[in-house]
Amino acid sequence: MLGVQYPDGLDWLERRLDDIESGRAQLWQAGLGKFTSGWAIVTPKGNHDVKLSTMYVAPGARGQGVGRRMIEAISAEWHYRNIFSARVTFDEDDRVTRGFFEAVGFKPIPDSRRQYGARFDRAYLLDLSSPDLLPVATNKRRVPCEFALHRFKRFI
Repeated sequence: MLGVQYPDGLDWLERRLDDIESGRAQLWQAGLGKFTSGWAIVTPKGNHDVKLSTMYVAPGARGQGVGRRMIEAISAEWHYRNIFSARVTFDEDDRVTRGFFEAVGFKPIPDSRRQYGARFDRAYLLDLSSPDLLPVATNKRRVPCEFALHRFKRFI
């Protein structure tokens, strides 16, 4: 699927894994019990900015608040580290993803449309310059997730 949505997607993923392994990016994991329910890769972009390079929630964990809890945990870390903004890009036609990121506080960046093969992505920004702007859970259904920042080492 990665290669279908993004030309050279596997090469992109290889570079992100290199970034994680070398400490230039972070790998976050969300767990439900002993199962991984999601993960995210965060890449610094300057002293006070980051890019949420990718975020994934397992199909069986979607709709349970795992993604929202992951953004809450990661953005709390960003705030602690004086990160003022976070960017994410995704397919402009992906209404589910757009709805999720808008619901957790990301706003569209004007004139950010970029072509990837036959499709277009848009960039969204989360303003973290004030503690009042941190994403907060709005639903009452809280999933008992555990979150961890991991060191990554490839075995192959």
